[in-house]
Order: sequence, then structure tokens, then C-alpha cells
Amino acid sequence: MKLNVSLFFVLLLISIPCFSQTSETIYAHLDKEIYLPGEQMWFKAYVLENGKPGLSSTTLYAGLYDMNGKLLQEKRYPLMLGSAAGNFQISDSIPTAGLQLRLFTKSMIRADSNNAYQRSLAVYNKKLMAGPETTATKEIVMEAFPEGGQLVAGVINHMLYAASNAPANLVAALTDQQGNFVDSIYFDALGSARSQFTPAAQKNYQLQWMEGNTLKTVALPIIAAAGAVMHTEIGGDKLYYFISKNNDIPRFNTLSLLAESGLDTLFQQSVSFKTSNQFMSSIPLDSLPGGGFWLSLKDANNNTLQRKRLLVTKKNTQPIVNIIENKPGEKGKKVIEIRITDTTMSSFSAAVIDDKFYFPNHQSSIADGLLINKTGATLYNASSNESQKDMLLTRYPASTLSVRPAEIENYLSVKISSGDKDLPPNSTLTMIVNSAATGKEFLTVPSADSRNFRRDGLVFYDSSKIYYQVNGRKDLSSSLTLQYEKFLRQPAAITAAPAVGFFANAASIASDVQERFENNIAANTRRFNDEQTMTTVIAKSKYVNPVTKRLLELEDKYVTGMAKGMARGTQLNVIDDPNAAYSDPFNYIVYRSSGLAIDGRFGARSIVSLRTADREPLLVFIDNVPTDYLQLENLQMSQVAYIKVIPGLVITSAGNSIAGVIYVFRKLGDEDKTSTGMKWQMLQGYNVTEEFKMPDYSQKGNQTTTDYRTTLYWNPNIFTDKNNRTIRIEYYNND
Repeated sequence: MKLNVSLFFVLLLISIPCFSQTSETIYAHLDKEIYLPGEQMWFKAYVLENGKPGLSSTTLYAGLYDMNGKLLQEKRYPLMLGSAAGNFQISDSIPTAGLQLRLFTKSMIRADSNNAYQRSLAVYNKKLMAGPETTATKEIVMEAFPEGGQLVAGVINHMLYAASNAPANLVAALTDQQGNFVDSIYFDALGSARSQFTPAAQKNYQLQWMEGNTLKTVALPIIAAAGAVMHTEIGGDKLYYFISKNNDIPRFNTLSLLAESGLDTLFQQSVSFKTSNQFMSSIPLDSLPGGGFWLSLKDANNNTLQRKRLLVTKKNTQPIVNIIENKPGEKGKKVIEIRITDTTMSSFSAAVIDDKFYFPNHQSSIADGLLINKTGATLYNASSNESQKDMLLTRYPASTLSVRPAEIENYLSVKISSGDKDLPPNSTLTMIVNSAATGKEFLTVPSADSRNFRRDGLVFYDSSKIYYQVNGRKDLSSSLTLQYEKFLRQPAAITAAPAVGFFANAASIASDVQERFENNIAANTRRFNDEQTMTTVIAKSKYVNPVTKRLLELEDKYVTGMAKGMARGTQLNVIDDPNAAYSDPFNYIVYRSSGLAIDGRFGARSIVSLRTADREPLLVFIDNVPTDYLQLENLQMSQVAYIKVIPGLVITSAGNSIAGVIYVFRKLGDEDKTSTGMKWQMLQGYNVTEEFKMPDYSQKGNQTTTDYRTTLYWNPNIFTDKNNRTIRIEYYNND
């Protein structure tokens, strides 16, 4: 099974702002290119501010839309060191053969609501596909880009040509408007080509090619009669630049060359033409950050003449890869160690996917404008970036980029006011944040003024209960009111997107892969997740998921023996859930676990599995002791601390079950306490990112079920620094 490994290196990347009104931009690393109905979509968003990890924004807004532009789901995640990981569950009954992912921060959309990161994704949905797409059915779209955005007469101009939906090895002709031949343009497999020519003044030029039996034409940009051009090449450890002008107009006698990243000027040099109209010099690469920046050429009046985007791959940032274990075949174990040579603190995300679910031409690193390390058999291969980085010329007219600083946020904020009553001098407020995801957090908040308390920088998840009371003044409780800055919302609809043609790079997808898609994977993804022994991805990381941390605490405190372990099933933190007391055990469990239903009437109810042919009931344990459903009926949720639901085939001390088992753990004596006498209010916090889980085939008996996974490994929380520069990736092959 051929696999594709993709790594995202945040400090090596700087995305293209595209004339954004904010200094923040986003790039999202997704686990793969193609998804199946019912799968999880895993992503990590990197927020860059002026080309560096953004620290101003603290909330990432994520939306999932169908291809018609209808909002399906929306989530909010806290940004830590400029990044946030998230996931979306793709519906089994997705209405379109594709999805749109939309990400933004508050700063990005404050001036323009459309200034969001958007990406179209393919979803294999045979019911909505008329058949495999081919490039022959699509019209070729041709574009021509001068290197700096402006053609100038009488000097050598370097050109980039981009052809969408083009067949491999397309050849076009560059001609003048009378049809006189100038040059042949040869396109590569990615639909890119480059050339250089000297346009004549007062002439127009065009590109011509044959599409079937039809001659197609696209005009080149208008040529400036007076101006200057620039050309860059990377050689060794330097960036060489060449500047030519075609006139002696005073404002062109002294030019300025600037390398810019957002609001930062990385390099600036004055260019004076004395004995000729040409100038050549170089910039040491060590003085530039790895990744991307803008290179601008301006005249004496500060008018932008040429502007282009450059990508720089620095030699000392390429990782060293060692294959530690490489067991071939189905379910074979793989262990890879990657040593990062850069000693600065870096944030990484890594994915290992079935190669059938990655098509390099679908959305390449060049198309994204980023240096993404796409890997194949040798893991690291930057050849596509090396061969094309000089071809990544500006796709925008030469213009001055207007950038606004990002608005500084501080996560979630609450303000508690005493109304028209003055607070005693030096008053403090006791605040308790009770979240089902992370438990209770006790805070002491000093008064902001004579009538208000304010607390910024709060991070809590899901629906949380906020208790508050002025210390020593319970009589003020009735006058206290809580104000909460609500999250922004995704628009209910966005512009519809064209279908994503993930069959475009081959005439059709291989028949054996189609068979896996149609008959195996889509029908069995959930079955695999239920029946395999799973393990959570563990890597050296400074990030600890607070939800998982709390669940581990409850697991260690309550669970023993064969029931211990969090790698499989659903874990429910009841003790910290402020809404639990308003439910009963049956409804609480069923509505928070997939594939279950309540069978029977009150007093004779049971919880059954919808994934067994005869709707088999699950086994029930209370405090590690096997019991019946009547005992569960008599249990009050106020007594419960922790619940585990493990579906599928299980082996317990009370016998085996093909439906699964429910473990219920009651509170201990020191835990059955409530926050009485305090005013409270329910608030919506951040969404919880699920943990990626994968099978552990080292245990006997775990290799009997067919492995239909398409994403074999996903870890969005990898951090390295000078003392920790090794990343270890362990996973098992699928079938």
C-alpha cells in the first residue's frame, strides 16, 4: 500500500495576502484531499501575522459548507501560539459531492466579511456523480503573468503562463497581434510554463493554442511604453536580482527595491543607474526568513513599478529522516523519526494517508502559495518547490499592498455589573467556571471600577455554568448581572463552488479503488472504528488537550481492571456537566453516544445497539459491578460522576457482548457538593477538538477485522525547539 506523508512547518511558510485588509492570513493543513461520507475531517489552522505566527487573535472560526454554499456546521476553537486544531464529522447523507471549509478570525473580516480562508474539498459520493471527470470535457483556461506584474517595451520581460484543465505537454505559440510568431511555450504536467521576450512599443501580443480543432487565443497584458522590470534567481546562498529600464526619465534614474513581509521591511536598497540602464546585485538568503515575502520595485515618487511574490527554501530547514521500523504488508507497523535542524521553536502538524486519497495536482503547494512538504516513498521531496519557486510570479497587478494591524483579542471575556449599586472599596468577586469538558475552575476577580468586575482570557468549552458572588456581600447577589461577548457567527450561506474534480489527473480512478470506495470503505468505516482496539496518538508536545486531561483524571480515579483505557468508545464527564441533573441515565447516554437507542417503556427500558441485527442490549456495570437496567432506572444523575460506553464486541467479567457495555461510576463521598447560594448563568464556550485514534495491532486478536482507514495518522500538536528536535511517527498500515 503506497502512502503519502504530509508535514506542515509553520515557521517555513508565509502565505499570500492577496491584498488583504488585515495583516493576518490563514493556511489550513488537512489530513487529506478526498473524503468519504461518514468520515472525520481533521485540520490544523495556522494564523500568520505579517508572516509570523499570529498572537493578536485568540479565536478561530470554522465553518463547513456544502458545494451549494449552505452552512452545515460551525465551530469555534481557541488559538494557541497562532494555531488551532479542529475536526468536522462528515454526514453519511452529505447532499453534495464536495464540501467547502471556511476559516477566519475577527480581525480578518472586520473590514471585509468575505476576507476568509476558503477551500473546496472532494467527497466521493457516487449517487451525485455522473461519472469520472476528464480534462477533455473542460475548456482550457490560459493566463499570462509578467514577472513583476507589468510588461515594459524594449527590455527583456520574464513571463509565467498558467493553463488550467490542460493536457500534459501542451504547446502554445506566442505571437504579435498580426499573428507573427515570436516563441513556442511548453507547459509542464502542472500546467505551468515560462519564457522571456522583448516586446516592441505600441504592439500587442497573444498566446495561441489548439483545443481540438479550434484555435484559441488569450491576450497578454498591456505593455508600458516607459518603465522598468526586475527578474530574480536563487543561486547558492544568495537571491540575485536584475533590474532594467528603458528610458532616462528622472523618476526612473533612482529606484528602490524592498523586500516586505506584511508590515515589516526585511530589506531595502537604492538602485542608481549611472553608466547603463541595467543593474544587478544580490541579497544573502541568511538575511531573509524561510518562506515567502513580497519584492517591490518603486520609482523616485514611491510609485510601485513591479511587485512579485518570492518563495525561499533555506537549506538548514530541511529535516533529516530515518526509517526506524518498516514492516511491509497489511497492518504492518511503521516507525519514522524526523529530526528538525532548525533550533527555533516550531509548530508542526503531520498526516499519513492512503495514497489513493491524495492527488498532487488537485491542490498543489504552488496553487496554495506555500512551501508544503509533500512526501512520497522517500518521505521528504521538495523538488516541486525547487523547480517552480522561481516561476511563482505575481498573479496580481503591480500595486501597493494596504495592510491593517490585527485587532488584539484575549479569548473569552465576561463583565459582571452591580447595576446602580456601588461596590465596597477593593471588592473582589468569586467566580466558578463549571465546564463539562474541563471541570471546575475557581477564580478571584478584582473590581474594575466602582460597579463592575471584568475577567478576560477565559478558556472554557461547551455549555458551561458560571457562578459568581461578591466576597463578603451576598446581599449584592440579586443586583448582579453578567454580560458576555458572544461569538461571531458564520454566514448561513456563501457563494456556491464548482465541483471538485479529483479524477482530473487520471482518465478515471482505478477500478479496484472504485470498488473499495463503493463496496467497502463507505459502508464499513464506522464498523472498523467500533471493533478495533484503538490508541490515541501520543507525541512529544507542549500542548495538552484539557478535555482529555480531565477524562484521564476521572479514568484513573474510578476505573479498574478490564474496563480501564480510553482508546475506544465514548467517555462522558458527568460530574462537571451542569446540565446532567436535568436528564436521566438513559437519555443522557443515548443522546451522547452514536448507534444507540432506548427500547421499552419506563420501568422496563434497556439501551440497545442499532448496529446489531437484532438490536441487542448492552451490558451494564455500576461502580465496576455487573447489574441490570432496573438499577439504572433507579439511579439519579446527580449521583453520577463518570460514564463509559464501549460499543461492539467486548469481553467483560460478566461475559461477552456483541452490542457493547455501559460503565456507570457514582460520585465518591467528597465529591457530591454543589455551589449553592451563588448566582449563575449558562454560557457557550469553545468547541472541543476530538482526539485522533488509530489501531494497535501489537495486541493479539486485533488483526481479524478488515482495516478500511484512509487516514492512518494525524497529529496536529507537534512542537520542537533547540532541546526537542525529533518527531517520532508510529502507525500501522491499512489493508
